[in-house]
Amino acid sequence: MNELWIAIGIVGVASVLSLIALRFHRQIGAESSPETLKNTVEVLKLCGLFTVAAVSFYFIDFQKRHEERERFDFDIYQAFAKQAESGAADHKLGVSETMREYRKLYVQADSHLDKLLIALDNTILKEGDVRALLSLKENAPKLSVITEDRNQTIAQEGKQIQASPYQALIEQLFAPEGSLRVRAYNEIIGQFGNEPGIVDDLVKYARGNMDNDNGIYNTVVTLKNLSKQITQPKKAEINSFCGDARLVGDKTKKKCDELGKWLESSR
Repeated sequence: MNELWIAIGIVGVASVLSLIALRFHRQIGAESSPETLKNTVEVLKLCGLFTVAAVSFYFIDFQKRHEERERFDFDIYQAFAKQAESGAADHKLGVSETMREYRKLYVQADSHLDKLLIALDNTILKEGDVRALLSLKENAPKLSVITEDRNQTIAQEGKQIQASPYQALIEQLFAPEGSLRVRAYNEIIGQFGNEPGIVDDLVKYARGNMDNDNGIYNTVVTLKNLSKQITQPKKAEINSFCGDARLVGDKTKKKCDELGKWLESSR
């Protein structure tokens, strides 16, 4: 927008000069000598040439600066993208936080670079291990910052995690990496072991992923170690789920038997 006004200003100055010269020409035209008229025409030509030269120079310079800005923006995006390519969840979350702060301080809203960084941040925040990390109570302040981002897409990602804080952890029970599964189990038991809604969510997610043997086994173990205050009222649903889960394998069948006995016991 600033560049447009500058260009308009250049044309405006040249136009004013042309009008002055034209008015002068009209005033003296009737009584001027041919030499004077010739000089006036030359002034008009010079005004026209000045307009063309000034505008051409400006737009050539503007195009050059625009290309340089695009290269700079792409370099910034590439630097963040390279950092986010690998590393543990806490590293990726750190990249996300740094990128969000950079956008806030140095990037104009809705600019090309802003949109690139938003897309990259959104990709990071959709990763299961990052969402699981943000589900932890210790990271509540970080999650709160995400929900307040100026971009609604980013803010919505944070709000979804807030709305179901243990969903990402449940999904991590089915992760390929054993370390992620163990951490998810420990966090669920430690932070959400008395959360009534988690029983239904555990069973629902497991039923949608019955082909994941590790995940089904981990779900049964997790149900067994939740508070009995929240599992006993759901005994029928849990036993129904175990009826299918025991078919996964002998190890899971054994855990289902232990879970069933535990639910029937008074302690």
